[in-house]
Amino acid sequence: MLSRDVTPIRIVPVGDEDRAMRLGARLIADGHFVNVAVFPAVPVGRGAIRIMLNNHHTLTDVRAVVESLARGLSLRRPPVTRASGAVRR
Repeated sequence: MLSRDVTPIRIVPVGDEDRAMRLGARLIADGHFVNVAVFPAVPVGRGAIRIMLNNHHTLTDVRAVVESLARGLSLRRPPVTRASGAVRR
């Protein structure tokens, strides 16, 4: 999350909109204030998490959100059922 950019908003690309929504819900449940960006705010399939950093966040706060992101991004997508017509991977 190191950047020369002066904006306090950091974008974490996730990809699939459903995955971005699940990750956003998990981060909020973990106590982090984040927003989820999905279509039409971003192109289809390019969902993302928006994190706003400010001078009131401590290093502990930043580490906590990074750890929550790491846990959330490592979650596997739920399997697709045959009833939906999609192929299970």
